[in-house]
Amino acid sequence: MAPLDLIDLASRVSDGADVDWRQADRATASPEEQRIVGNLHLVERVASVHRNPPPPPQETLLTRTLADHESAARPGTSSGSGSPLPDRWGPLEIRARICEGGFGEVFLAWDPTLRREVALKLLKPDVSSSRPLASRVLREGRLLARVTHPNVVTLHGAESHAGRLGLWMELVRGRSLSELIKEQGPLGPREAALIGIDLCRALAAVHRAGLVHRDVKAQNVMRQTGGRILLMDFGAGSEASEAVQ
Repeated sequence: MAPLDLIDLASRVSDGADVDWRQADRATASPEEQRIVGNLHLVERVASVHRNPPPPPQETLLTRTLADHESAARPGTSSGSGSPLPDRWGPLEIRARICEGGFGEVFLAWDPTLRREVALKLLKPDVSSSRPLASRVLREGRLLARVTHPNVVTLHGAESHAGRLGLWMELVRGRSLSELIKEQGPLGPREAALIGIDLCRALAAVHRAGLVHRDVKAQNVMRQTGGRILLMDFGAGSEASEAVQ
C-alpha cells in the first residue's frame, strides 16, 4: 500500500472531494498520523454541515475574532459605540474597544503587572447580573483554560470587578479565515491543507482535554500576523461526555 500523503488528503478535504476514509486509516503509519486522519475526517463532516448551515443561534458573548488593534479606537474614545470607554477593569488598563455585541464588549487592555497587551472580554453591566449568561461565560473560560496548545488561543484569567464579569486572554493580531477569504478569495490547495493540519492538531488537543468544540468554522479560526493558526471561541463547547452523539 502506498504511503499516506497527508497534504494531499487535506487538499481533498478542503476541495470537498470524495475520500475513502477506511483506506486512509489503513495507510497510516503511526498513532500521530491516525489522529490527524481522524481529525481531518471530523473537519470534512463539519464542512458538510456548514455547506447547508442551520439558522444561527442567539447571539452570545464568545471569543470573537480580533482584528489588528491598530484599527481600534485610541484610548479614551468610544470606537463608534455610544458608551464611553472605561479607564480600567480590575488590574487591567483599558486602551481601546475592539468590538461590541449585544451582550458584551472586547477591549484592548494592558496588564501592568506582566507588562503585556491582552484581549479583555466583558459582559455589559446590565447583563452581568444575569446568572445564565454569567454561567455561560464562566463555562467558556473553564473549558478554554483546560487546553494548552500553540494552535488554541490562551486564556489568562476570569474575574468580576465593579459588577462586570470578564475574561482576558492573549491578544491575537491578525484576521479570521472568513475575513481573509472575503478579501482575497479562496485559499490555494496547499495553504488550505496546511491550515487544516494545524486545526487538526488544535482539535486533537481539545479532545485530549475531554472537550468537544462544536463550532469549528472560518469565523472562529484566526491567522495571526506571521502565519500562526489559532482555534478560538469555545462558547458552544462542551464536555465530551455531554456531546450529542
